Amino acid sequence: ANIVSANDTYVVVSAGDGTAVYNANPSNIGDAVITSNGGSTVTKGVQWSYLQTSTISAVTPASGQQGTIVTVSGARLYGGGSKIVGVTLAGVPVQRIVSHSQSAVVVVSDFGMPVTGDVILTSDTGSATTRVGGWTFAAPPSIFNLSLPSGQIGTRITIHGTNLLAGGSA
Repeated sequence: ANIVSANDTYVVVSAGDGTAVYNANPSNIGDAVITSNGGSTVTKGVQWSYLQTSTISAVTPASGQQGTIVTVSGARLYGGGSKIVGVTLAGVPVQRIVSHSQSAVVVVSDFGMPVTGDVILTSDTGSATTRVGGWTFAAPPSIFNLSLPSGQIGTRITIHGTNLLAGGSA
C-alpha cells in the first residue's frame, strides 16, 4: 500500500495490487498493520479484505464524438464501492453518467480532439478501472453541401461532408 497522508490519529493509504496477499492468503482477509518510519508497529487483526480486481471487457462503440452514448461493460466495476462517480474517455471527462451497475456503465461522451486513449472508471472508493486504448475520439463532422436547396416532404436529399457518422455505422 502507498501512504497518501498520515498523522497521529489516522493513516490514509492507497491499497496496492494485492498480489502478495492474494497469492499468500486465498481468503484475501488480513490484518491492518502500520509500521512507522521509526520502526514501531501497530496491528489490528482481520480488518482488511482484498477484493477481486475490476475489469472492463468491452467499450461499445469504441469510437465516437461529443454526444455519443457509450456502454462500458465489465465485472465488479464498483471496485468495492457502491457507485461510479467519474468516467474519462481518452482523458476527457464524460458529459454525464446515464446509468451504472457492477457490470455496465452508460455515459454520454463530451468533446475531444481526434485521439485514442484509455477508458477509466472511478468508483466512490477511489478505485479506478482502466481499459488501455479503449476509446477513440473521431474527427469532428463537417457538412460541405446539400444536393438540393429545398424540397417537400419525401424529397430525397444527399448530404456531402466528412465524418458524418461520428464513429457510428449508420
